[in-house]
Amino acid sequence: ITSSGRFEGREVSELVVVAHWQIALTRAPIEPAWYKGVLALRLEPSLLVNFEPRTGVAGGIGALLRYQLTRWGDTRPFIEGGAGIIGLDFDIVDQADGLAFDPTAGVGVEQRLGEHLSLELAWRFQHVSNAYTQSPNGGIDAFQYLAGATWRF
Repeated sequence: ITSSGRFEGREVSELVVVAHWQIALTRAPIEPAWYKGVLALRLEPSLLVNFEPRTGVAGGIGALLRYQLTRWGDTRPFIEGGAGIIGLDFDIVDQADGLAFDPTAGVGVEQRLGEHLSLELAWRFQHVSNAYTQSPNGGIDAFQYLAGATWRF
């Protein structure tokens, strides 16, 4: 998983590692038409390792709601959004280290390969900010490109 964005007037380069636990909030697809799907809640612990413009780390947990279309069988596009809290230690001029919040929204597709295994590709926008609890609070905006596998129990 990689991320790109800008802070201190320069490009961000970071590695993002995300795990997830998901529970369906609706069992039967929400009807009707092409947009029938299921709603799920995802909890995601994450680790961000920043490389540019300075090295640093961040880690935390987020909650996202995901609406996944089910009309096309094993290929399932989705939209998702949510927020989380993270501990930030990036040592940058525009954003204070410490507790921060990260609203996130994105789109993607899941390809089911069998009863238990799926592959996912997703794109997300993430904003990291301390909500003016500390100064400075320039915020960090990043685009995340995610690829991964899911095992359903």
